[in-house]
Amino acid sequence: MDFIGDASTKNGLYAFDIVDDINILAISRPPGDREVIIAAYTYCRTERTASSWADPLYGLDPQQTLAFKEGTGTFAGNAFNSSFLRCTTPGADVRSAHRGKQNSFLLSGAVVGTYSSTDVVRGVHKAPAGPLTGT
Repeated sequence: MDFIGDASTKNGLYAFDIVDDINILAISRPPGDREVIIAAYTYCRTERTASSWADPLYGLDPQQTLAFKEGTGTFAGNAFNSSFLRCTTPGADVRSAHRGKQNSFLLSGAVVGTYSSTDVVRGVHKAPAGPLTGT
């Protein structure tokens, strides 16, 4: 599947051109694909209508995640230092209490869901770090 797409055919990222109101764009697959992340960042920066969230490669430590975001070290290339792109931590391992099986999760979906829920319940003026209910 071509995530980036083509502006002339309105596919990939450009399929969002026909949607009136997009505030958050989360890229959780393929994790760590710099080309797709840069394309989403560029799309959001150009359109100035949304911020994008991306999952870096799974299993990176905090310093490696920072290098991934800044385009340094083994991740040399474009940096993602902008208000139009945020990177989540590399993921989490969670052990199921029911089956005892360990599962790995990318975090951008949970983070973006919290932001979106807060926007709907409390308004875009409220920071999503607080509770989702009440005043």
